[in-house]
Amino acid sequence: MERPWRPGSLLDRFAVALASLGAAIPAYWLGLFLILLFAVHLAWLPAMGARTSAHLVLPALTLGLGVAASLTRIIRSGLLEARGQPFLPAIRCRGVSKRHIEQNHVALHAIIPVITVFGLELAFLLEGAVMVEVIFGRPGLGGFLVHAIEARDFPKVQAVVLLTAVLFVTVNLITDLIYQLVDPRMGVRDA
Repeated sequence: MERPWRPGSLLDRFAVALASLGAAIPAYWLGLFLILLFAVHLAWLPAMGARTSAHLVLPALTLGLGVAASLTRIIRSGLLEARGQPFLPAIRCRGVSKRHIEQNHVALHAIIPVITVFGLELAFLLEGAVMVEVIFGRPGLGGFLVHAIEARDFPKVQAVVLLTAVLFVTVNLITDLIYQLVDPRMGVRDA
């Protein structure tokens, strides 16, 4: 009998298809779809504003689902690649427990691409936040930027662009530092 968590199983193919769909849907389209479903048709959540914590659910889902879909695909491929490493059978032959192998060898090999994509996704959340703030009528840096562009207030636009550039560089620097914490073999030249 085929195990449901194995690569190529029905559950695996469904999860890959769902993650691919989630990564392919733009944040603005997903936000509008979530408003239509949860605010208009089901009337469970408010569509716009920032008064209560319920107003935060749809924007957070809009931003988080795309990131979760991308990370799911990267984690899956990283784990499959790490489990196919040629040194793992030798470790198993030495009597090392499967749990130890998964935690100390497979996870460490699979985590590097996840860190890379997570760092990039955090930086690109700034871009998505602009659209999400406008769609859901939330106050924030995105709304501030849109109003500055509409008013042709170039110093404000430049300040927001400079701030996002600094945040982007900072996230990338932190990502490189995390590389060295996870895998000390990666020197300054590799990062």
